[in-house]
Amino acid sequence: VVAAIAAFIFLWSIAANDLANAVGTAVSSKGISLRSAILIASFFEFLGAILIGTEYSSSVGHYVVSHEDFKSDYDFVLGMLAVLISSGFWVFLATYLGLPVSSTHILFAGVTGIGLVGDSKIKSNNFPLLFLGWIASPIIGAILGYIIHILLFKFSLSHTQCEKRTKHAAPVIMSIVIAVSIVLILMGGHHTINTDLKAPYYALIFF
Repeated sequence: VVAAIAAFIFLWSIAANDLANAVGTAVSSKGISLRSAILIASFFEFLGAILIGTEYSSSVGHYVVSHEDFKSDYDFVLGMLAVLISSGFWVFLATYLGLPVSSTHILFAGVTGIGLVGDSKIKSNNFPLLFLGWIASPIIGAILGYIIHILLFKFSLSHTQCEKRTKHAAPVIMSIVIAVSIVLILMGGHHTINTDLKAPYYALIFF
């Protein structure tokens, strides 16, 4: 029960922090209402947890510390509960204060701290790869965002038929986003997807 409550608070804090990133511009531009944004985000947050949540969680054990490294199941459960409570509290506090925060960094740091306190074996050899990913992600995101913005501005927003071109570009952009999302789910190896059928799925999506 305590773990369920802690997980709920943590997930609520994450949603409160991350929701603005996803739908802030749509709501502020009055493209959709706040109520619609919350309903849409709730659905897709739940869908994401179902489809790739397991893969995300297993990466913590793969890169930081494994369940087998703890002395007992009780120590493991107690440690993960401490991570949930501390992470949820910090994300909530940072969101309330308007501070930039990453739930992924907090989770990895929390699990690392639990491993250091106990006798678990921290997989420190994986840390350079994690740090590289954390550094590369915002840089790559900024570059791609800049390129996409320049293309949209040149071929749509600055054109005399801006509204018409934007209506034509929107479905194309959404199709690309959906296709990439589906490919990521397939590449994650979700247990409901037959690995042997992945290649045809990729071809069908991009076709």
